[in-house]
Amino acid sequence: MPEITYKEVDAYLHALSEKKGDEGFAPVCLVFGEEFICQSVFEKILDAMLPPTRRALNCELLDEAQASVFDLVERLNTYSMLPGLKVVAVRDSRIFNSRSDAANLVAKARAAYDAREMEKAGRALAAYVGLLGLCWEDLQGDNRSRLLKIDDAQGAEEAWLEALIADCRERGTAIPPGSDSAEVLQKALEKGFPRGNHLILTSDSVDRRRSLFKVLQERGLVVDCTVPAGERKADKTVQESVLRETLQAILRNHQKTLDPDAYRFLCALTGFDLRAFSQNLEKLVLFVGERRQITLQDVECVAQRSRKDPIYELTKALAERNLEDALFYLGALLADNFHPLQLLAALVNQVRKLLLAKAFTVSEGGRVWQAGMGYGQFASSVVPVLQASDQALAAQITAWNDGLSEVGQAAAARGAKKGKAAKAATDLVLVKNPRSPYPVFQLLQRAANFTVAELVRAIEILNAADLQLKTAAHNPRLLIEAALLEICGSPGDPAAAKGRAAADGRGRRPVC
Repeated sequence: MPEITYKEVDAYLHALSEKKGDEGFAPVCLVFGEEFICQSVFEKILDAMLPPTRRALNCELLDEAQASVFDLVERLNTYSMLPGLKVVAVRDSRIFNSRSDAANLVAKARAAYDAREMEKAGRALAAYVGLLGLCWEDLQGDNRSRLLKIDDAQGAEEAWLEALIADCRERGTAIPPGSDSAEVLQKALEKGFPRGNHLILTSDSVDRRRSLFKVLQERGLVVDCTVPAGERKADKTVQESVLRETLQAILRNHQKTLDPDAYRFLCALTGFDLRAFSQNLEKLVLFVGERRQITLQDVECVAQRSRKDPIYELTKALAERNLEDALFYLGALLADNFHPLQLLAALVNQVRKLLLAKAFTVSEGGRVWQAGMGYGQFASSVVPVLQASDQALAAQITAWNDGLSEVGQAAAARGAKKGKAAKAATDLVLVKNPRSPYPVFQLLQRAANFTVAELVRAIEILNAADLQLKTAAHNPRLLIEAALLEICGSPGDPAAAKGRAAADGRGRRPVC
């Protein structure tokens, strides 16, 4: 059986429709990747197999968290009450999860929580809890850290875990079975189902190394709906292509057109969120009525800003001394329920990095760095010097710690190893990943926006704001705004700022 991409689904189904009867459909179909695309492909395949009029008795949609894999196999081996195809479907399946994926599930849960996608974060955490054979009641009080076995490297701060667990319990998020059900399903696939019975699975990710995936490739249809979610230029190009494909499909169905400026503004409002992008387009189609063209003013009147801004947008604005953007992203992140102390900590961390980069550029070894040099020259001539500087700094900090007798005695009393000091010093390095030093290249460029004295003063400003937030009843937003104003200075040319705001969806909405 083939493995195809979501772009090939229409052609594949058209070819099957030309065959006689239902013999062309694969006994099992796996659709994985981007959620919105998976849902679209799932509906296309289900429509081709079972028209809506036949689904009441011939299609069973299962919730994997409620139904075990044994129940799934039993249904697949049970004949339909009516003639024709029988489809058993499991959406958002976690069948590929195993204990080896535990760290990945925790990382997904934390990333979704930071983006305020609570339902998605809850599903990932529930999958992890299920792998451990636990329930929500087991995770009360002091038991949580011990049972979940999440270390600091995975992000074990109690606050986010406690908040997410409380949200899961309030939503009634179900915990899937803890056993590794992939082996059970694999054996059922190898044995085969009764003729006419079919399984459709959708999942956000799969592990191609697992034997279950290989069996699915051999005996069924696999549809790859993945879209790179990174920030690299290549990833952005693919995301842009997917957005335009979605745009053209919706506009073609409704016989509408969209102004280029309106398209750019809509993308800025939603980011790469296909569901929000599509929903806004559908609203715009209804809003314009019989009119064929959708304008920028229509988008400003109707579309809502749903884009989830990452924290690095705020820290990037600070590093570039762009007060307009810094204030905007601060407001957006606070509106997204990010904690003020979390944002303040991110700003402090950014200033520390800038100070470290600035210290390098003004040092004797930093003479190899020249503002305006190309990335290729930076990678070949500056990165080796940066690595040597990092090693010298780590050694110096280790020597300082070892030289402090009181610290040394306390460490010996606790039975600490000498390696702890070196590990603590790793936070103060510039080149953490020598294979991908481009972020360091950008950091050195942005460090040129400040003097050493300004960066030291920025640390003092943020420290004062932190103290006020923790010890007095001040308005957090006003405190951080005041700190940004003092660090970044004036916002620059008002006209230019207004142009940037219009370009990225931050302009004022006209009264409709």
